[in-house]
Order: sequence, then structure tokens, then C-alpha cells
Amino acid sequence: MDFVLSERQKSIQWAATEFARGEFLPEQAKECDQAGQFPEALWKKACQLRMIGIHYPKEYGGLGLGLSETMLTTEALCRVDSSLGSALASVDLGSEIILRFGSREQKEKILSPLVKGEKCLGAALAESEDDRNVSQVSTVADKRGEEYVVQGTKRFVSNASLANHFLVLCRDPKEGMISLIVEREQPSANP
Repeated sequence: MDFVLSERQKSIQWAATEFARGEFLPEQAKECDQAGQFPEALWKKACQLRMIGIHYPKEYGGLGLGLSETMLTTEALCRVDSSLGSALASVDLGSEIILRFGSREQKEKILSPLVKGEKCLGAALAESEDDRNVSQVSTVADKRGEEYVVQGTKRFVSNASLANHFLVLCRDPKEGMISLIVEREQPSANP
């Protein structure tokens, strides 16, 4: 197996490194962490430079490259500052599920704005202290007609204060484990 980077990959890696060196201010990560804030201005700049959603197909605003290029970008950002780099890499956490299994409408509604820095995706997976054991998910999604009623509690939700859509891991009594896309502004129903 050949692990030599192509010229394009080297260029992507260099651009991400230069972006981080120029934009990640020394105290910025600490300030964001202490204030509990997401570096939104950095995210918007990273989107303008097309560093988010690199592996998405061009029809959804991506560059149509592979996950290798996404990982090279994330690695380059994190080498300069792991906290800020990780924050930028988290805005599309869960998008792989939408890319692989989502409808065209879902991809257009969620992925295209995500690449532009207009929307952010969150993931609601963990329920217990042992959040690595997703087989123990107890959140239930009960299908009623064309919609689901979700009941349960999540312990950790990535991008909770920022996301417009959430990928929620649930258990469907008939289907087993499923992931649902839940909009932030979804009205609550009393079953």
C-alpha cells in the first residue's frame, strides 16, 4: 500500500496548516473553552476556504474528494491547536450517515448549507457514563404514521447549542437501531 501523499493532498494539507497558523490566535482556544463558546468566526472562514465538507460531492457544495483529504485537513488544523481544530471538525459530525443513507432532499437541506457555514449538525448518541456502548441505547423511536415519536434522554449531544439538525441514535421496536434526523425547531408532541 502506498502512503505517499499526492501533490493535491500536500496542497490541501499546506493550506489548512497556513490557515490555522494565521487564524488560530494563541489564547483563542482557552477563551472559547472558558466561555463555553464555539469559534463561529473561524468556522465561517474555514467554510469560505472550502475546508468543511471536502469529501461531499460537488452537487452538495463539497470538493468531491475523499475522506483522506478531510483527515489531512483535520490533522493539519489540530497540529496547530487541537481544541480549535477539533471544534471545526465537529460541525459535520454524523454527516457520513446522511451522505450514505439520506435522501437527496435531506442532503440538499443539511449538507449544502453546512458547507457554506449556514448550518451545523449535531449528534445525540451517548446515554450513559459508558457512552462507547451504543448497543445499550434505550431512547425509543415509535413510528406513528409518517412520523416518529422519540422518548428518551441523551447524556452528551455534540454541538448542542449550535446545531440546526441532530442525528439521534434510537431503538425502533420493529427495526432495531436507527438514526433519525431531528430539526432543532421540531415541535414537541404529547403522546
